[in-house]
Amino acid sequence: MNIVIVSMHSCPMGTPGSSDVGGMNIYLYNLASNLVQLGHNVWIFTKSHEGCTYNTQEYYDQIKLVHFTIGESETDKSELFNYTEEFSNLIFDFVNINSLEIDLIYSHYWLSGIIGQKLTQLFNIPHFVTFHTMAKTKSKYSPKNLEHPQREVTEKMVMESADFIIALSTTESIDIRDMYQISQKKIIVFPPGVDLVSFSPVNKSLAKQKLSMKNEKNVLFVGRIDPIKGIEILLEMAKILKAKFQYKLLIVGGGSINSKELIELNNELEKTNIQLSLRDEELQTQIAQYQELTNDLLKINDSLGLKDASLKDQLNAIRFKNEELAKLNNDLIQKDSTIFSLRGKISELNNILSLSEDKQQAQLQKLELLQNQITLLEQESQIQKEISLNEIKKMETQSSKTLEQVEILSNQIDTLQQEIVLLNSALEASERDTQIKDLEIEVLGEKLNKALTSKVFELQKYRSEFFGKLQSILGDREDIKIVGDRFIFESELLFESASDDLEISGKQKLSEIGLTLKETTNQIPDDIDWIIMVEGHTDKRPIKTTQFPSNWELSTARANSVLKLLLDLGFSPNRLAAAGYGEFYPISDGETDSDFQQNRRIELKLTSR
Repeated sequence: MNIVIVSMHSCPMGTPGSSDVGGMNIYLYNLASNLVQLGHNVWIFTKSHEGCTYNTQEYYDQIKLVHFTIGESETDKSELFNYTEEFSNLIFDFVNINSLEIDLIYSHYWLSGIIGQKLTQLFNIPHFVTFHTMAKTKSKYSPKNLEHPQREVTEKMVMESADFIIALSTTESIDIRDMYQISQKKIIVFPPGVDLVSFSPVNKSLAKQKLSMKNEKNVLFVGRIDPIKGIEILLEMAKILKAKFQYKLLIVGGGSINSKELIELNNELEKTNIQLSLRDEELQTQIAQYQELTNDLLKINDSLGLKDASLKDQLNAIRFKNEELAKLNNDLIQKDSTIFSLRGKISELNNILSLSEDKQQAQLQKLELLQNQITLLEQESQIQKEISLNEIKKMETQSSKTLEQVEILSNQIDTLQQEIVLLNSALEASERDTQIKDLEIEVLGEKLNKALTSKVFELQKYRSEFFGKLQSILGDREDIKIVGDRFIFESELLFESASDDLEISGKQKLSEIGLTLKETTNQIPDDIDWIIMVEGHTDKRPIKTTQFPSNWELSTARANSVLKLLLDLGFSPNRLAAAGYGEFYPISDGETDSDFQQNRRIELKLTSR
């Protein structure tokens, strides 16, 4: 298929982290690359940007990136709405001038959706759209966020007209269905994947060591520095978490160093750091107080003992008694709070008594009831205090014998800690060896990738040189065409109907082309593993003869005839390959004689092995 991808506001080849260049751009680049691997041709249309030195660039033969100049280079994304009509016309003219046959429009973001909607009407082809973000969802979670006044109504219009909507998550599909009232039947959930070559799990300790990070808790933000990423929410969260946990906040991102957003973020970070420093001091004070209380409790435990019980039972008994004591203390605090509240109500009732003679008697009765409640609570409080004192005395008399056993355990713990230190030393040495080997493997992998990439580009140079020479030889012939990375002969030029014998005129033209190809391949260095692929194709009308029982045999025989001619021209057998595909890979799906003629063909392709 020939697929057009529209990304008006941001170029897939832009530098990640720069203005409006982030996850969506990487997503589009990998999407196009994978579509090409599936055998499709892709054109990507975007606006020119700073650092762009070309209008049209070709990647991997089947990806064409086209830049159009609209507005100013620094035109804000929100202002591009005014240029959508112009951008649509530029794509329409480009397709017509270059005689492109487009099968599908796939637009990304709401601005590109407007363009895709118009193009699908002009070309009468399907339109797929992915929004990445939506105005109503952003307004729901960030009410202060200001969007273009036309965005919500435009998104709904694009959703209603599109053939399918590609949602990147189930949550997004639900928002599209419920917030924009779009039928679930036209929504396809297709979550993005992960490049496992670039990203894979590693040992956390080893990762921290490579990054020279201490073994402490970290909160990491990685992304573009932009208000829409919600960094201010992260900073507010940092203030809350710092009061409860010890951790370090790391922000890694890109963008202009002089941008307004980055300056504001730096100012906010300075304020947050000051506040967190103050909270650190408060936390340290609280920790010191807690340690003092812990030491006091340990001193009490050191002086306690239990009779006829194992160490584990003794420790559990102490823990249980501590919990009981804590509950009693909580009860006392709650009862004291109740008493304080009741005393406040008594004060209010005393004020009320002065307001009305008629209500005094009722208020006095309430007052008496409250006084009785206070008396009962005070008695319960006194009982609870006595119970707490008795429990403490019991713990003091029961825990005295645990001291010796605790000392024995302490000695055993010291011995175990020494053994752990030795084991950690051995483990660190092993990790260092592993790290060195991983680095060596990584370096070798990079060298191999660079070498392979170099060979691919070098072979592409010779292929382009051959196509240039071939174009001058062919002129305007319609029966021999250059399509993508291969050139195509119609079978009528080379063979009689139902025959695999080359005709004289076809053999002469094929020999001329073969010699040009031989001249080009002689220049290819020996370290590039190239091959010429000869492919035979027929139309779908069946054949059944003694020599050719089906189109498989006919297409294979014709491909072999061309291969034998190339052998006669001096090509090495290990540089040639032939295959027959029958009628199963047509160029045209029509039923006319012209369609059948296009499908009967021989294809030659210079490629890597």
